Amino acid sequence: MFAPIPVIWDTSAYDPNSLEPQTIYGTLDVANSYFHDKIVTETDVKATIEVSLMDTRVFQTTIVTPPTVEGTFYALDRYETLTSGLKGGKAMANGQEIEGTFEFDEDELLYGDTAYPGIGLKYGQLTRTVVFKPTNSRNYTTAACTVTVNVLPLTIVRINPNFEDITDKPIGTAFEQLGLAEAGSMDVMRGDPQKTTIMSDTVVWDKNQYDPNTPYEQRITGRLVLSTWKDYIAPPEGASTVSVKVKLKYDPVVPVIVTAPTFRWTKGDFRLGDNQIFVSETFQIGTETPPEEADEIGALIGGEARVGGKKIDGTFSFKAGTPKWFSAAGTYNVTVVFTPSDTVRYAPAECTIPIEVVKRILLSIEPSTDITNKEVGTEFDALWLPSFVNCRTEDGSFYSGIGVTWDKTSYDLNSTAEQAITGTLNLGDIPTIQQPVPELKATVKVRLIPHDWSDWTPDSNGTHSRVCARNSSHKETVSCSGGTATCQAKAVCSVCGQAYGQFAAHDFTAEVVEEKYLKSAATCTEKAVYYKSCTVCGEKGTETFEVGNILGHDWGEWQPNGNGIHSRICKRNATHKETVSCSGGTATCQAKAVCSVCGQEYGQLAAHDFTAEVAEEQYLKSAATCTEKATYYKSCTVCGEKGTETFEVGNILGHDWGEWQSNGNDTHSRICTRNSGHKETVNCSGGTATCQEKAVCSVCGQAWHTQLHGGNRGGTVPEIRRDLHRKGSLLQVLRHLRPERQGHRRGSGL
Repeated sequence: MFAPIPVIWDTSAYDPNSLEPQTIYGTLDVANSYFHDKIVTETDVKATIEVSLMDTRVFQTTIVTPPTVEGTFYALDRYETLTSGLKGGKAMANGQEIEGTFEFDEDELLYGDTAYPGIGLKYGQLTRTVVFKPTNSRNYTTAACTVTVNVLPLTIVRINPNFEDITDKPIGTAFEQLGLAEAGSMDVMRGDPQKTTIMSDTVVWDKNQYDPNTPYEQRITGRLVLSTWKDYIAPPEGASTVSVKVKLKYDPVVPVIVTAPTFRWTKGDFRLGDNQIFVSETFQIGTETPPEEADEIGALIGGEARVGGKKIDGTFSFKAGTPKWFSAAGTYNVTVVFTPSDTVRYAPAECTIPIEVVKRILLSIEPSTDITNKEVGTEFDALWLPSFVNCRTEDGSFYSGIGVTWDKTSYDLNSTAEQAITGTLNLGDIPTIQQPVPELKATVKVRLIPHDWSDWTPDSNGTHSRVCARNSSHKETVSCSGGTATCQAKAVCSVCGQAYGQFAAHDFTAEVVEEKYLKSAATCTEKAVYYKSCTVCGEKGTETFEVGNILGHDWGEWQPNGNGIHSRICKRNATHKETVSCSGGTATCQAKAVCSVCGQEYGQLAAHDFTAEVAEEQYLKSAATCTEKATYYKSCTVCGEKGTETFEVGNILGHDWGEWQSNGNDTHSRICTRNSGHKETVNCSGGTATCQEKAVCSVCGQAWHTQLHGGNRGGTVPEIRRDLHRKGSLLQVLRHLRPERQGHRRGSGL
């Protein structure tokens, strides 16, 4: 290997503008190489080189068919799923389709952040920039377009509406202290309702539904609000309401049973006494299930429980464990439980009531079968009376097989009449029933086969007889009976038909109104009276009866008696006279009252009515003055006589003053022309004093000095001194100086 050897290239074969590959040949310049002495300088061997020139042109790329994103996308799908779904698209440059790839613009922000592959998509229209990157990036530019993907929202399948109950908070707990869940869960689907995911978001609770002071169960509702997932989950189509049950802890108050209930047991229309139950009877509230006992009902009646004076609603029942029945009579204390209707605020309370367990009282004994197949003369033991009877008690209960002991002394073996044989019940071994007072007796009827008697025949002595056809020695004689005797005929025996006995007394009960029975006719004060008569023969008796009406008085006119009374006389009976006091009318001071019935005067004159107020001279007590009104005496409204009480009329006249007159002492006076005793005196006033003259009063014209003003007002000290000489007194001058001038003088050193 000989290297390097210079080459002389053939430039004529080179086209600098061809983009096709070119082969350029060169001649070896051995003579000028280091190996000229070792290599033949002349040779046909050529050096070659392949030349491909770079195409430096740049063509603008155009996307003629944008790519598409294949597939269905849901919120929260990873962003990278869009990249894998980017398909198709066509780009051209320089008039031909060029190769390359479509990719999302990696520099474009997604939802304001870098578009990482794992970012979850938000639902809605998502538009992204797609960049076409040509394979020949030297000669072709990149190009961009946009694609829009409709990202579907997740759908709420179900909102879990309930939360765990809050029962551990005390009453009064503030709403904020309840510890309500801040988020609620929901089942969310991504297209397939069979495949759901549980997600949670904010719950906004309605505080207004909470009452911290109620012990009752309350349900607070709220709304599941999409905040965290608002861009990923579509708002629910229906209600988004959730709720939680809250029951604050509260110690219920035990009521006080102020009135215990009364137990009452009934069976149909029968009712036991209050707080009573039968021995061995089911002690229950309500009815028993056996049909035969369905009408037996026990109930607690009444009763009252209170808390702080307030009646509490509720029910009374027997405490659990109370015996189902009592096997023996006696009094038992039974515990009763009051269960309030409001079991939240109030707790159950208990009390005891005395239950009197009593035996059932026998009401009746079922009749035994009559004995009618035994002949007269049958011995008692041969009657074969029943050994047991059936009974009913006061409540209708049926008892069978109760032993009985029959009283043989009440049996007559020779009597053919029906006999009732009584027996005593043997209750010694039965703890549930007892005899009433008086005791009941069992009864069986015995009717022995009687004699074969002949017809009754009269004996003419008030008796009749009959003979037994079976035995003629058996003869029965009895007194006649029946029929009714009158005052005219004896009674006829209803058995043998013979008359017997005595005539009956008259029956004086007929009330016949006829002249022959009249005792006294009707008068002003009494009804007509008649004698009763015999209903059979009409004979008059001694007892009487009244008929018709009392006639009443037929009064004449009232006549005055001249002594304040009047009378009237009955026209039917002059001895009937009615006298009453006169009445009516009105007495005055001049005339007595006139009776409204008989028209005569009666009584006394009335007192004067001194209520009239007449302003006339005859009643004047005092005329009006400067200070008082006119006064008059009241007079009688009937006769005008003057009384002693007075009244005032009109107005006060007021003073009628004369002219003011000076009193010479710096005062002036005036006198009332109506009454010289009325005098008014006041100080003079007005006018202006000078250094030479006193002030002249503006009312009476008198010169007066009490308001003398020094003429030196604003003057000099010499002027004041002259004034002192003229007046003769410093004190007098000082008294008339103004206060400020006094101060001036004090300041002047005087």
